[in-house]
Amino acid sequence: MTILLNSKFILSKTILNWQELLYGFDKGWILTSDAVDIACHNLKDKEPLSDVELQLIISDDKFEIHDCISKLASEEKPLIPRASEEEPFLPDIIRDKWLYLVLSWLYEHSNDFDDPLAEVAVIYDDFWYPPQIESFVNYMPMQEPDLGSKEANKERSMRRWAGYLQNEKKRFYRQKSA
Repeated sequence: MTILLNSKFILSKTILNWQELLYGFDKGWILTSDAVDIACHNLKDKEPLSDVELQLIISDDKFEIHDCISKLASEEKPLIPRASEEEPFLPDIIRDKWLYLVLSWLYEHSNDFDDPLAEVAVIYDDFWYPPQIESFVNYMPMQEPDLGSKEANKERSMRRWAGYLQNEKKRFYRQKSA
């Protein structure tokens, strides 16, 4: 499954700092043009712009844009890293924010998929098994009794997914990480 999030969707949910933007860009979840849109949003009230910032917003070369975002990310105050074998230098806040964005997009487009909860399971794997979404991953053991039908259990998982999104919205809505 390939998920591409556009700048309008992302900016309706949260604000990305340079490190977060770079991570999503590197993972292929955002197109070059949308990365530039987000950069323009981040820089709209900043004056004067540095040479790197100016180059970022006027360039149309994917590699140059990536280099500019990478330079800006390296100049940002480092976020607190987490110790993980999978991605040892990825702070939880970056992973959690992108997990929220990807799952929000999937939830809003769940009618486009035969089994959206199967797609959640793929995302669960892709994000190295985050415990905060285990309760609605279809292959994980149920934490509560079986409701007697596959459809009722699916409905419960969908409610849990919606609850997760509500909680993360409170955490990330239009918030820029420190």
